[in-house]
Amino acid sequence: RRAREPAQPSSFEKLKNFATGIRGRVFGAENQAVQEEEKMVLVFFDYGGKGSTDGHIPQTLELARALVKQGHTVHYFAQEGARAHVGEIGANFQPYDHTGQVKLADDKEKKLRHQNSVVKFDVDEAAIAQVKDQGGTIPESSSLPRSQAMLPAALYLLDTGLLGEVERLSPQCIVCDASLPWGRIVADKLNIPLVASSTSNYLTLTPGKDSSEEVAAAKLAEIDYIQSCVSILKDKYGVEYDATSVSHNYSEFTIVWTVPEFESDSASLIAKGVHFFGASFPPLSSRMEGGDTVTVVLGEELHGFPFASLRARKAAGEKVVLCSLVSESAEANREMGDALVAAFGGKGGITVVLGCAQQPESLPENFFGAAVWPQKTLLTLADVFVTQLDSVAVNDAAFVGVPMVGLPLTEEERFNADRVAALSIGTSIPVESGGKVDVAQLVKAVDDVDASEISHGCTAMKKMMTDYHEYLSADAAKDILAYIKMHSKGGEPSKA
Repeated sequence: RRAREPAQPSSFEKLKNFATGIRGRVFGAENQAVQEEEKMVLVFFDYGGKGSTDGHIPQTLELARALVKQGHTVHYFAQEGARAHVGEIGANFQPYDHTGQVKLADDKEKKLRHQNSVVKFDVDEAAIAQVKDQGGTIPESSSLPRSQAMLPAALYLLDTGLLGEVERLSPQCIVCDASLPWGRIVADKLNIPLVASSTSNYLTLTPGKDSSEEVAAAKLAEIDYIQSCVSILKDKYGVEYDATSVSHNYSEFTIVWTVPEFESDSASLIAKGVHFFGASFPPLSSRMEGGDTVTVVLGEELHGFPFASLRARKAAGEKVVLCSLVSESAEANREMGDALVAAFGGKGGITVVLGCAQQPESLPENFFGAAVWPQKTLLTLADVFVTQLDSVAVNDAAFVGVPMVGLPLTEEERFNADRVAALSIGTSIPVESGGKVDVAQLVKAVDDVDASEISHGCTAMKKMMTDYHEYLSADAAKDILAYIKMHSKGGEPSKA
């Protein structure tokens, strides 16, 4: 018989081998052998949700789940809405306002919520309270853009005892969403390593001089109350903080919740400390809803969505088109929603789920409308995903293997549109700044994603995402422990 040729390693195996080599140079060979009995204590910082039913599942919960399963201790700080999600995975939920030392805004309408005598922390309201306390000026809308709220919120948390509460837990590492500056500040003050988590595929470790991100960061640093926060951090807490980095608090170990194929130079990013963990997609579970047993993504609120009716239509052979419109512009959302109704309203063989805060006044019979929707669970039933291509949506769809039709508006969404096309997992159509979409192009795009090339691309990407999710479950903890060891020895990661 002819000798069998050795199997060639997959792209995932090649990259995993490359990453292992990088870890040997970054952390030192002696740190590669991680003993099974070594257990860590980690503190996670994330948003969580404002309410118990807002449906937001923080990306880092999947990492926390894997760590807890392997016997590590995880203390998870988040807003109150994430309490149930954190409890489900066996981590210790830590409310941000455990001390009760909360400074309230002057406006009665803006006071932090009290429920059963427990003060609920909210990033935006905390930031407003802090800015007013510093004598800063709040916009007429009485709200702050998220990027402008983060540094005041960080100072608020320090003033209400966060540093002492974390120190009491004796963590060896902080894991934090890269948009939250208090993760970096607490890690630096306690002299422990920071693992940053970036939900964006549009990862810019070194922004270009004239990039929109660089320009926005420079403008942010010029705001009076941001400058005041920087001064207070230095004078009161001895923290030197660069306000231009408030939205990207990256570290020597930065997690990106996608696969290397979404970056044109993934090898260089790995060498700089970027770790690709694939999509953060919880496992499926069964539970009772309205007298029926339904299969849902663990931890996701269903918001009363009529899954039985949707499953019946799918079983009857109808194509399920899931649409997610999440633009910051309500006008743009309405325009795109109207285009979807014009394109598919009353069309036979198609059922549309329109997820949008701004719902049309009336919906056709073949439409389900939802102002808040369980996106991950709905993706398990969808045949096509019409999305603006925010990074979380792209990675969730890629994990499930659902082809995408993109309606990109922002720079990040246009970047994702290019990668989606290059990887043959979907297509995109032009969207004007006000959200106007050509209906004929929209219909054609939804029809075209049935092409064999896109089907094959989605199958291949689903396999890649599954491989990386297995890495997250099996080996991520070892890499983080090696990083902690490197930090404790005073080592510096390679900048090759």
